Amino acid sequence: MKIQHIIPILLLAGFCTVSAQTNNTPAEPISIKLDNNGIPIGTLGFPIGSYLTIEGVKAKQNPMIMANQDLCLVETVNGIKLAKPVTIEIEKAKGWSNNVPFVFKGYETFGMVGTPPAEEAAAKEAGRKDFMPMQVVWHLSFYFVVTSVEAPKN
Repeated sequence: MKIQHIIPILLLAGFCTVSAQTNNTPAEPISIKLDNNGIPIGTLGFPIGSYLTIEGVKAKQNPMIMANQDLCLVETVNGIKLAKPVTIEIEKAKGWSNNVPFVFKGYETFGMVGTPPAEEAAAKEAGRKDFMPMQVVWHLSFYFVVTSVEAPKN
């Protein structure tokens, strides 16, 4: 996707919400910050798509968030300890468990979660009575894609 197509999407997404950050729920709005090239800054403080090494532990599941998510509490990014740990969803990680420190390499990206308002409007316009929107509020969600797993640095 070209950068000129991404920026309008991100401006629209700025009115949506993010669930990946610590202390944020899907109902809390957050503004999207961009770097000098127009790339969004993720919840870990780097432009999305940046190759990162993250360290932390598996986060306890929040009952308000979908049960099939793997969440981690990131304490260190690229060897730098964060002032406040960040909770983020992890994709493509296998074999890690609660209270066991990890080191993942990969990148942060984002997507939309929930039922878009257009789906509900289209169903209503078509007179569909069987339409069931997801119970998750339509929102922007950052997540970390694991490209490799390393042993903790302990």
